[in-house]
Amino acid sequence: MATLSAENTKTKGKKKTNITNSKKKKHNNNNNNGTKKNNSDDNKYNNKKPNVDYKRKLTPLEFREDYADYQDFTGQGVQIELQVAMWLKKSNSFWKRLRFIKSTDVAEKVFEQVKDMEEEFTFSISYEPKLLADFARYGFLPMCIQCAADLAAFTPKLHRNRSLLDFKDLYVSKNTRKKSKNFYVTIDECFDFCIQQCCKQHGDHCWFYPALIQSYRHIFDRNDQGGLLGVTMHSIEVWSNDGSVVAGEVGYAIAGVYTSLSGFKLLKSAGTIQLSVVPAILKSCGFDFWDLGMHMKYKEKLGAKKTPRKEFVNRLFESKEKHPVSVPLTLSPSLPRNCKQLVDLHFNINNNNSKKKC
Repeated sequence: MATLSAENTKTKGKKKTNITNSKKKKHNNNNNNGTKKNNSDDNKYNNKKPNVDYKRKLTPLEFREDYADYQDFTGQGVQIELQVAMWLKKSNSFWKRLRFIKSTDVAEKVFEQVKDMEEEFTFSISYEPKLLADFARYGFLPMCIQCAADLAAFTPKLHRNRSLLDFKDLYVSKNTRKKSKNFYVTIDECFDFCIQQCCKQHGDHCWFYPALIQSYRHIFDRNDQGGLLGVTMHSIEVWSNDGSVVAGEVGYAIAGVYTSLSGFKLLKSAGTIQLSVVPAILKSCGFDFWDLGMHMKYKEKLGAKKTPRKEFVNRLFESKEKHPVSVPLTLSPSLPRNCKQLVDLHFNINNNNSKKKC
């Protein structure tokens, strides 16, 4: 089972052009994997730490080497947004058919206009954090698509089908449970590192473009104040016993729903362990279900179900009514950090100490 992967968002149609006539630099997708396997007991974490500061804030160029190549029209006004949008619509049939969103638009109104449409994408030139959070509250996944060599458009996506996992349906193999005893998990300790590794692992297929990263970070920095419009951004990290981060993901929470955006793995099996422990954490926090975005086979094997747009949105709105304030995504002091112990606890809760589902 693979780790959560970013959706392939290459624009179909005409070849991308550069609106500033500068050449786009190629990504350096080399993954620095210095992780060593450690078979020590589950609660005996080696105090020897690798020479990496996983928790520090990164500079823009550390996220992506091409960070400075991209233009960002956020905050430059509606007239500039309209000019760029018209240029896009004239240059490519893909953008021509999409609903354009101004920075002044309200997500609720746009949602009512597009909820029954076959098309999944909308697009905007603005990456205002409030705009991103507002659309996330109405079920749009806040992502982006590269539309020119030096420009990526914000493309809130309302999937025709969403991949949802109810915690009672989680499947974890015996082999994964056994391996997970050598790993532990944290939340929100390495947000920048997780974004950086998603960019490195997914390369050209990763839609974490510069302006979107900045909006994610803006919301993440406000988690202690309840996030932005009730939306909180998070990272979940899986560590090996030698103190190395070996897998992780970035996502966001709204009411009682946690949505995964993208993830990475730096060690074989670590991604599968990450997928197994995330729902265990969400269940313990009191979330209603896990939203995994676009439906894929490996998510189905985990227990997720392909859910039509209307049903997904209804469940999201029900969760918002149930939880006026978003459920905090934290590991309480009473919970173990060891991945196997968390997974075992999850199945004990769901099955009333009966035989585990594995």
